[in-house]
Amino acid sequence: MLKYYLHFFLILISFFPTSYSSSLIPTAKVPGLTPSEHYAFRVRSVGSSSWQDCFAMVSRCKKGDRQKNAYFSELSHWTHTYTNFEMDGPVEIEIRRTNNQPIKKAIVRPALWARSQKIVSGRAYIIMDKAANIAVDIDGQMEDQDTGKGYKGPPIHTLSIHANPPILNKPLPGQTGVHVVQPGETAPTEGDWHTLYFAPGVHHVGRGFRLHAERKYYLCAEAIVYGTMHNNEKWDDGHNIRIYGLGTLSGAKVHHPRYDTQNKQAMNETHFYNTIRIVGAQNTSIEGITVSDAPYHAIMAIGTYKKNQATKFQRLKLFTWRRNADGINPFGNGLIEDCFLRTQDDSCYVNGLGIRGCVYWNDANGSAFVLTELPLSKPISVENCHVIYSRAKWHHWTGGRVFNIRGEGGGL
Repeated sequence: MLKYYLHFFLILISFFPTSYSSSLIPTAKVPGLTPSEHYAFRVRSVGSSSWQDCFAMVSRCKKGDRQKNAYFSELSHWTHTYTNFEMDGPVEIEIRRTNNQPIKKAIVRPALWARSQKIVSGRAYIIMDKAANIAVDIDGQMEDQDTGKGYKGPPIHTLSIHANPPILNKPLPGQTGVHVVQPGETAPTEGDWHTLYFAPGVHHVGRGFRLHAERKYYLCAEAIVYGTMHNNEKWDDGHNIRIYGLGTLSGAKVHHPRYDTQNKQAMNETHFYNTIRIVGAQNTSIEGITVSDAPYHAIMAIGTYKKNQATKFQRLKLFTWRRNADGINPFGNGLIEDCFLRTQDDSCYVNGLGIRGCVYWNDANGSAFVLTELPLSKPISVENCHVIYSRAKWHHWTGGRVFNIRGEGGGL
């Protein structure tokens, strides 16, 4: 009898691989977009000898004047370089300066989210075993000095690396119901499609691109979309919306509403200036994308709590430079998970269904966690989050700090 069991066991082994083979999908070149002038990236699976380029995107702070354009003058001409890739096994990342000036020191934050880091021949090498969002400080720009109140040094050029799990069931051009938008084409807001696919390249949808319920919007990793998106404050048109991919939605070409001279009603229409704003959000999700240079609040998904119909914010990356450029407000029905938020106003409102596994970074203003809207009717947890830099242009302002429960009057 033993020999039959052994024979059966050997047959089973033959149906399974004897070694694990990971897959790695780096972001290719974005057609029509110049890569970062500060850093370049290569990636490879651990154990492989073949390196692949991974496109270096960059988010910029314009010359700041809070009375003219809402950018913080203290951050004028700062940049943040970032890259995305998909992985399902250990990955090694190489970082180099584009001017070939040698890197002397590299520090990962959060430190526990990378297995190792080293410098070889003026380049930094980092190993990540699983999907995560990390910042890498180069030569002590953030670690060795206080870049908050009183900083008078040159512009600082930082970077982050975003390792994402594989995106399953990606839409494909040619599939039924998938409408592909090529660079230069006008993206439709209606039509016989269920998925709008922004193809590789540079897109312009303008201020207030219209979203609809029961639709999907896919930004491929090699796409950057300039503009803002909203559902026109229609409470019956915010359910089952999915915005996803590894592309970038940038507000860099949209004015802050207070300084938009082309729209005299701008301060009465701020919802058009939120990078993404959806009301009536139920079973809605925003996943993977980067939101760069929000002109006003970055993401607002307004909805009341409904069990089993959560709105999810997952693996998002936010880089904002202006006043009022708050990060994510989940309202009563949102769950925030595994996001990276670098904001120059408040990062998150602690509300909704909880916050897990996020990284926070403030430079000039605001709080990481605003507690004013804490729900009173149900418990909420904030767990496994990391505040890697909490800086401010002023240290004694009551609106700052990591945790803040600002009084709104009334007393006891």
